[in-house]
Amino acid sequence: MTELDSPFRFPSIANIPEGELVERLIGNPHWRGRILGLHGIPDGVAHRLMVPLIDFPKALSGDIDILLVPPDRAELSIAIEVKRVKVAATAFAGGRPNKLKEIAKAYQQANRLAEAGFSQVYCFLLVVVDSRSNNEGRFSYEGLTTSLKQLIDTAISIEGLNDRVGLVHFEFVQPIDDEPLGSGTYGGDMKRLAIPVDQPEEVTAWIARLLGMS
Repeated sequence: MTELDSPFRFPSIANIPEGELVERLIGNPHWRGRILGLHGIPDGVAHRLMVPLIDFPKALSGDIDILLVPPDRAELSIAIEVKRVKVAATAFAGGRPNKLKEIAKAYQQANRLAEAGFSQVYCFLLVVVDSRSNNEGRFSYEGLTTSLKQLIDTAISIEGLNDRVGLVHFEFVQPIDDEPLGSGTYGGDMKRLAIPVDQPEEVTAWIARLLGMS
C-alpha cells in the first residue's frame, strides 16, 4: 500500500527514509536530548551527519551517520552508526519487520569505526513502528505485538560487536493517525555504553580539518 492508497491522513513513520529520520531527530531539541543524552556524551557537542570517509587517513568505505565533537576537543570524537528497523502494517500481517537482517551490517560498520580509532563509537538501532492499522482505528497506544517484540529483542544483542562499541535500541511508535514522531510513544534501551579510548593523532587531525578547527 502506498501513501496515496492509505486510509490515514498522516504519512507513516515507517516510510521516513533513514537519513531524513536522523536529521529530524537530531534537528529537534526535544528528540536530540533524548537520543544524545547518554552518559559520556557532553552537552553542546557539534554534530555532522552522513560524513563521507573518502579522505579518511585509514582505508574505510561508506560514511559516519552521526559524528559528534565536543567544542575544541576533536580528540574526543564520537562516531555513531545508525540502522533503522521498519515495522509497518505489512510486518503485523506477515510477522516480520523490514531490514532486521541488516542489523549485522550496522554492527560491521560500527566495528570498523572502532578499529579506525574514534574515541567513542556507538551503534543506534532505531525501531520505527506504525501500528495504526493493527489498532483498527481505536484510540490506543499499543505498538508491537508480543511476537514482533520478541523477534526484535532477540535480534538486538551485543553479540558481534567490538567490545568497546556502545549499543542503544530506540523505539518510536505511531499508534494513532497523527504526525510521525507526534503523539505516539517512545522508548530507549541502553544495551551497553561505549568505552572511550585514546584517539590516534591522525584521526583527530582529520576531524579538526573537517570542522575547521585547525
